[in-house]
Amino acid sequence: MSSDVTDTLKGAAKFSIKSFQEKMNKLKRDLKETEDKTSMSKEETLAARWREHNAKHQMKAMSERISDIEEQTRKIESRIAYQNGRRKEIAEKYREKRASYKCLGRIPLLT
Repeated sequence: MSSDVTDTLKGAAKFSIKSFQEKMNKLKRDLKETEDKTSMSKEETLAARWREHNAKHQMKAMSERISDIEEQTRKIESRIAYQNGRRKEIAEKYREKRASYKCLGRIPLLT
């Protein structure tokens, strides 16, 4: 009987060891999956941070470009306003000169 008991105990021990190994393998697989998910999450986070970083640089460059364009527009508008003012001055002088000639009775051709 002792050999039957020993065989039974050996079988139980083998089953217990096999069960333990299966549980360990499952835990290892779960750990590997979790590490892979964590690694992918870290990579996605890093990629998102780089996209955000690049977007900030692009926005800054666009903002500078817009400021440059606005400055150029202000200069052009200033030049146009100056030229319009000069035209008004010249037109007013022309009208005054023409009016003074009209008073004298002669209207010259002013070019």
